[in-house]
Amino acid sequence: MASASDGDPGMVPSYAKLKNSVRISYLEDQRKNRDLKYIVEQVLLGVFGLRKHEILSIQDYPKRGVYDVTFTEGGIYKDFVIQMKKVSGDARLSGIRIVEHFPDELMLLVIKMYSPYVKEDEIVVFLRNFCKKIINRGKVMNECGIWSSKWKFLVEFKEDLLLPGRKVMPPARFKLGNVNGDVFFPGMPNFCRACRRYGHDKNVCESTCTNCGSTEHSSRECTKEKKCSLCYRVDHLYASCPHRNKEKQQRSQPDPRHMNREDSKPEENPTDQHVFFLQECGIPHQASYKKYEEDWKHGPSVWSGSNASKSGGVAILFKVNFNKCEILKVGKLDTRDIKKDLSWSCIHSCLPCRAFQHRRGFASTAKCPREGCHEEETVLHLLWTCDFSRRIWTKMLPLLNKIAAIKDLDYNMVLYGCLDCPGEQEKRKAWQIINCVKAALWKNRNILLFKKDILSFDDVIGMILSEMYIYLLIDKQSDEFAFLKWHFTDWHM
Repeated sequence: MASASDGDPGMVPSYAKLKNSVRISYLEDQRKNRDLKYIVEQVLLGVFGLRKHEILSIQDYPKRGVYDVTFTEGGIYKDFVIQMKKVSGDARLSGIRIVEHFPDELMLLVIKMYSPYVKEDEIVVFLRNFCKKIINRGKVMNECGIWSSKWKFLVEFKEDLLLPGRKVMPPARFKLGNVNGDVFFPGMPNFCRACRRYGHDKNVCESTCTNCGSTEHSSRECTKEKKCSLCYRVDHLYASCPHRNKEKQQRSQPDPRHMNREDSKPEENPTDQHVFFLQECGIPHQASYKKYEEDWKHGPSVWSGSNASKSGGVAILFKVNFNKCEILKVGKLDTRDIKKDLSWSCIHSCLPCRAFQHRRGFASTAKCPREGCHEEETVLHLLWTCDFSRRIWTKMLPLLNKIAAIKDLDYNMVLYGCLDCPGEQEKRKAWQIINCVKAALWKNRNILLFKKDILSFDDVIGMILSEMYIYLLIDKQSDEFAFLKWHFTDWHM
């Protein structure tokens, strides 16, 4: 879906999206001949057969030929969306475009569990009942940097087999065993807690049984088998659900995909491991930190102290199988000090983003400054989980693959440089490109925050390529094939 920055008035920018709403727009050559009256009488009441009391509001922008229509109920909105495909050939809709505010695409879904001990695997199993695609976006932290017992997922809802054209959505309130959970997603319609269906409220629902939806008896009197609240099958309950036992067994057994066929030992691949502890520890600057590494007996570690311009010091502790040499080498791969400082600040969690400043009383809010984004602006969000950043990394990944044979990226690779490349030259180029992306994201954020200037997606890509060109020129001084190795002809993206 195009963004508002693309200059297309018929598309809905993220900050203007409303639930139960569609945007109707005229093509440019039709704006002089048609108006709001045509939209209401000919399109809404005529083609779609709506009644005026079913329309909550119409926000009109006649100069742009745009009309945002919001319906009174989610059910009316869903019927309108289904009918859109059936009436697409009607002559009265020629020169008119209709788009949903929330089309069928990946939806950001937040799960709030009322117990922090519910496993992430069980939440995923529950979501599989309603979603055909699930991408875990991690935990939701509060303004103090502490987990709020919420999870974020990008999901794609399944099609409803009983009602073609509609989606199956998880209930807004559910239970896993004795623990309640809430579901939140943009544009979610009204939810009835009596029949556990969307489209109306409890005070107008005639259902009295939450198990089968019947109006003739209560839940206690229901004779039908109760479903498991985790997998929704009727031959067992949550306590004995085989999916719970299966997830426990998978967590206790090694993943066969990471086993060596010859000796059945786990492969020591640094990209498969993760940092499990990073802590500011106030160590002064020293020539060597070997003493701290020797004192830490539980596995590999990297220690750093403060210097004239930075303070705090940090301890980074890894899983036992992590190849510590990889992260010690990576700091020497970039030749430009400004990139080293940025990487240092990101690893030490002292990049002055809003969450960092808000915790120290220097900013009134920790929210991301990007319009339409309501997430806390941490280093993780700025460099990785923000939708804009994800688009940038997705765009740069094919070029990274050509230059350094990197087929996939994760946050450890971006933050710590845990790269799995064929050779040292490829690893150096990959780390330099990653630093160029991080620098461009940071510059773009500062331009947005301090100059109130919104750079387009292509502008940021151009900024990254210009930073990369400096490294290319440095390599050209000693390598006549630098343009070929950097795949310069593929930069015109």
